[in-house]
Amino acid sequence: MPRYDGRPLAVDSEQITNSDIWARRATIKRLQAISNQSSVGYCQMDADARIEDCNPAFSRMLGRPRDQIVGDVLCNFTPAEDHDTARTALMNAVDGGETEILVRRRFSRADGSIIWLGLTLSIVRTPKTDPILLFAIAVDLSDQVKTEQALAESEKRYRQLFDTMTTGTAVHKIICNAEGEPVDYEFISTNPAFELHTGLNANDIVGKTVKDVLPATEAFWIETYGKVALSGEPAQFEQYSKELDRHFLVSAYCPEPLHFAVLINDITEQKRIAKERETLERQVLHGQKLESLGVLAGGIAHDFNNLLMAILGNADLALEGLSPDEPARRELHEIEKASRRAADLCQQMLAYSGKGEFVVEPIDVCDLIHDIQGMLDVSISKRAALTLDLADVPAVEADATQIQQVLMNLIINASEAISSGSGLITVTTGTMWCDRAYLQSTYIDEEVDEGQFVFIEITDNGCGMTPEVYERIFEPFFSTKFVGRGLGMAAVLGIVRGHNGVIKVYSEPGKGTTFKVLLPASEKNSIQKDDTPTQARLPSNRDETILLVDDEDIVLTAGTHMLQSLGFSVISARNGREAVDCYRASKVTIACVILDLTMPEMDGHEAFRALRAIDKNVKVVLSSGYNEKHAVVQFNGKGLDGFIQKPYRTQQLLAVLEAAIA
Repeated sequence: MPRYDGRPLAVDSEQITNSDIWARRATIKRLQAISNQSSVGYCQMDADARIEDCNPAFSRMLGRPRDQIVGDVLCNFTPAEDHDTARTALMNAVDGGETEILVRRRFSRADGSIIWLGLTLSIVRTPKTDPILLFAIAVDLSDQVKTEQALAESEKRYRQLFDTMTTGTAVHKIICNAEGEPVDYEFISTNPAFELHTGLNANDIVGKTVKDVLPATEAFWIETYGKVALSGEPAQFEQYSKELDRHFLVSAYCPEPLHFAVLINDITEQKRIAKERETLERQVLHGQKLESLGVLAGGIAHDFNNLLMAILGNADLALEGLSPDEPARRELHEIEKASRRAADLCQQMLAYSGKGEFVVEPIDVCDLIHDIQGMLDVSISKRAALTLDLADVPAVEADATQIQQVLMNLIINASEAISSGSGLITVTTGTMWCDRAYLQSTYIDEEVDEGQFVFIEITDNGCGMTPEVYERIFEPFFSTKFVGRGLGMAAVLGIVRGHNGVIKVYSEPGKGTTFKVLLPASEKNSIQKDDTPTQARLPSNRDETILLVDDEDIVLTAGTHMLQSLGFSVISARNGREAVDCYRASKVTIACVILDLTMPEMDGHEAFRALRAIDKNVKVVLSSGYNEKHAVVQFNGKGLDGFIQKPYRTQQLLAVLEAAIA
């Protein structure tokens, strides 16, 4: 690049006179005089950017005296690593025909510190645009640069936090209509967590409105966010988004007018877990309540059976002792009939407690339904039509009579739910695999093993149940009927539970109810029952002695009379210890022991062991108000000779004793 040496330069065919140059120099000197008093730095350079002069302010900025600055190239005062880039940038500007450029660059002071200068560089050119002089005005920008760097560092840190935080974050701008009402909002920026929580990609949504991205967005979101953006008041809420099928915990605030930022956490999984926990807790509490009620019902039924034993047994004996034309026979038959009804109620209570009398065998539920169809047709309301949709299903191990009771109760209840107009009751059968998750969703799950189940589904389109009724349908003595006893549904639950089954209930007020009974499928084939009744043979001049053991005097009295009417001799004992003593004293003459299960001092199980210790061939028939399945569980494999459930009749007693003594 040519240096200007003060001589006139040719510009095309014209010449620049010395007077023009000296006039310019005079102007420059005046400016120099002014600049010497200024706090703004100034320096003059030749066309190679070599400094010819500078003012005191510029000298102070570089931290060097004037004589260490003049004669050196401006770019040499930048840090060594910046020399090449600074010189290249300056020369590109000079050679590019610029007359003024703005530069911000760092410079090294004499003490090694760094100062940032903002330079306004003016380039004087010949008419041919050749540069001849450069003038630079410098302003100390160090504080401004430090502030900018601090802001940039803060922005970097906040951006890093924004991008790495697990809380979904997004900034939006609210969009209002002509009346100033919020009608939409635009996505300004989002972080990766927002994309993860919502499934929305930033590249697809930034710059678009929510109605563009999610056309079916509920008005709630726009209204709530609009209030935050327009009022500046923050909001926090929990809301479900139908569009995204997610539950969110949202905090929204206003960082600047007409804008809002949201912090969101996807709580869908927490909501699911909380719901499952609530369901499980409800099932546990309900199960505990039903278990307590079951214990109560079983205890009442057991004690009541003892009372019925005396009533029914004495009525039976009185009837046998009266002639056929005796007027009192009618009243005794009524007593017997009422006692039988009371015994049936006891059986229902025992069924609820899971201690009912079951005769378990492989049965076909479809055959069972067909067997009771005629009875159902005359039992249900005339307003209800009964339809069957029965599939070919495996057998289940169950008590046919008890399952019939379940079906009768459920179908008659469905009929009564159709209170007005006409309705439909549908009975459907089928099989399904039930895993643990499904079993836990049933009305009550007592750790039933998962597997293949046969289901019987009774559906009606009646009045349905309110949540309050739904919670109590299986409680004993609860009924929605004016004259109901509330034992039918309680018995249903007890029977199903006693068969290791579960019940699923669906109901909605005004839309009907479905009861789904599920029983474990059996690998055995169903068997045909022989319905031919067997009659016990009446005794003739029996001389055996029976040891009758029971802690209830009324049972001892009734039982003694019944045994004596059959021709047996009777020794009675009021508890297990007394029974053992009696047997030890008279074991040679005692043919059989009728042993009560629940007694003070020594119960039936302890007494049985003591009797076997005296005589391993002792004949023992167990007697209880509970059913055989639950009563004899402690005696399995120990040589028990029979079981009879109280209350029993004379001929039942005879049949059991003949089988035991034979």
